[in-house]
Amino acid sequence: MEIEWKYRVQKLKRILGGENPNTLVAMKKLGDIYRKQYKFKQAERLYRQIAISYKKTLGFKHVTTLYAYLGVVNVLRTQGESLQALKIYEFIHDAINKLVAWDHGLALDSNRIRTSIIYRYGKLDEADNLIRQALQIELHTLGLRDEDTLYDMHILSRILRHLSKFDESEQLLRITLHFFQTLECPFSENSLQSLESLMDVLESQGRYDECRNLAMTMVEQLNTSVGESTRLFCIAFTKLPFAQGIKGTI
Repeated sequence: MEIEWKYRVQKLKRILGGENPNTLVAMKKLGDIYRKQYKFKQAERLYRQIAISYKKTLGFKHVTTLYAYLGVVNVLRTQGESLQALKIYEFIHDAINKLVAWDHGLALDSNRIRTSIIYRYGKLDEADNLIRQALQIELHTLGLRDEDTLYDMHILSRILRHLSKFDESEQLLRITLHFFQTLECPFSENSLQSLESLMDVLESQGRYDECRNLAMTMVEQLNTSVGESTRLFCIAFTKLPFAQGIKGTI
């Protein structure tokens, strides 16, 4: 798929130009493929080009442009470059608030990314409050089965774990895991990340047998999937010695 979309982007650039809307949509698709493959630098480079092109053609205060800049912020955050992500976020934050209502998808995405950034800075109470506000909106407008709602529930569960609120964190994770496995598949990226987080919660409470069983489940699911991330497989495998109460790493 990556090769196909690279070829498509090159062809569209040659025929239509780099700032044509069809070219930019194809570039976004290729960037998303890179991101899912954990090729974050390649994704970042494309997302930056897209944001600059939209700013030039549509103007800065346009929903499409601001969505593109959020894509840059998100991929920087994913790489752990929180300071750079925060600088760009602060650059676009006021424009988003002035342009759309608080329950608009752009505003919700912005709030989600802001939560993730301040969470990385250890501002757990503030992050907890922000993500709960977003969840109230999403549960009312999108419902429990929506991917964005489930993703924010997952974020909240991670914050709660760091606040040592293990029971609430576990409850949320079991809900998100159930729906991701039902709506997507047992070895989708979202399912596996929820499973990984649930293992972390169990391990934090010393529930090693349960953690071991979940780790084995993750390994079995990854063995049956095609093209799944090596990183996630390693996470599952390195959980096993800890789940068995064995110190050290594989």
